[in-house]
Amino acid sequence: MWVYDTDNGCIAYANEAACEIWEAPSEAELCSRNLRKDMSSTVEERLLQYQRDFISRDASFSEYWTLYPRGVPTTIKVVMSGFVMPDGRMAMLSEVIGVVDDEPENLRSTEALLHTDVMITLYSVDGESLYANPAARNATPDDADSFEALFCDSREYEEMRAEWDQQRLCRRVVQVRSARGDRWFDMSVKPCLDAATGKHALLVTSVDVSELKIARDKARYLADRDQLTGCFNRSFITQRLELISGERARGSRDCAVLFLDIDNFKSVNDRFGHEVGDLLLQTFARRVQSQIRQSDTLARIGGDEFILLIEDVSDPDVLNERLAAIQAEVGKPVECGAIRLNITTSIGVSMINSDSAHEWSEIIKQADIALYSSKRSGRNRHTVFNEALGAEVSERNWLECELKTAIESASFSLHFQPRIDIATCQVVAAEALLRWNHPERGFIPPTT
Repeated sequence: MWVYDTDNGCIAYANEAACEIWEAPSEAELCSRNLRKDMSSTVEERLLQYQRDFISRDASFSEYWTLYPRGVPTTIKVVMSGFVMPDGRMAMLSEVIGVVDDEPENLRSTEALLHTDVMITLYSVDGESLYANPAARNATPDDADSFEALFCDSREYEEMRAEWDQQRLCRRVVQVRSARGDRWFDMSVKPCLDAATGKHALLVTSVDVSELKIARDKARYLADRDQLTGCFNRSFITQRLELISGERARGSRDCAVLFLDIDNFKSVNDRFGHEVGDLLLQTFARRVQSQIRQSDTLARIGGDEFILLIEDVSDPDVLNERLAAIQAEVGKPVECGAIRLNITTSIGVSMINSDSAHEWSEIIKQADIALYSSKRSGRNRHTVFNEALGAEVSERNWLECELKTAIESASFSLHFQPRIDIATCQVVAAEALLRWNHPERGFIPPTT
């Protein structure tokens, strides 16, 4: 037997048999060796965990260990327990109860369990820990007295339990309590039998994937978000509107799509620079976010243009109140150093209901038309799309296209309107008028 000084990484006391196992010519020579020199980090952490267990609960352990005196492997079965040093520090008393002469494959599997970073634990069906390899012991918090106690959300434990009871296997990435705080484990659970008692048990294998999950979550967040404002981006809102459009076709609740922008944003950006413009965009997004529910979705689609999806719109009056609240919040002054800006927002609204088009592109187009109407009506107001607005825009679009064709086909003719002096009945002047002779509509009046 020998006493291992955990803090200093050396043997403090050893009897003659210990010297023989360690192939040391004397106790003094053995005590002079730096055992940490060739010790793996896994073994070192394992010995520190033993020390903590000796202190906290007067524990003892019986395990197979492989020593490498003079580079030659020797596998022993050893009982380890706490030993208080004269200066009060906790060391480890190691008592060898046998040298193991086993098959190489078995010895290697024992070493693999010791050094692997994979956490392997055997639990009884009641959740009591029956075995834990070093990685699992190092990761398990001291106050976790059962398998269920590891889970941050007990509902995940219940869901996994139902799955392994039914399918005899369960694998999930779950958030658990660990010695390092809350972590994400890729956990696999398999019902089995305890080799020592023959009773039913659970073999739990876990790998800490916290860094990978955090990186993936961040990548997913960045893929869906506008980097300047933190709002969702065009890609995300497009997917969301496609989904909502399909759900609406199956009879889900009414929604409202809002097209918003900042009135006179370009002039502010040109006058004060992009730094002030960026601050304005961030402030605008933050203020709109403060007036919407968690179920609503705000996205920046470019420049100062935003789309807001409001779900479950059952009362038009309530919607009008919410729009007024958004405009009131946005309208508060914005200060950037010595600059004080008063901003407003114009809003166009398109409803997704049983009477509306279900194509999301058409819905956004309708909201854009309503936004244009708000701008034309004086800004700082909201307009809900209706059929009259749609007809007006369609007529304007038709006119623009037909005018281009008319110019190319020389469909305009010049007419003169004389001005006559009534007293003399003489023509004193003439007004030149351009008239459009449309092939289908005939002469188009100037008021069109």
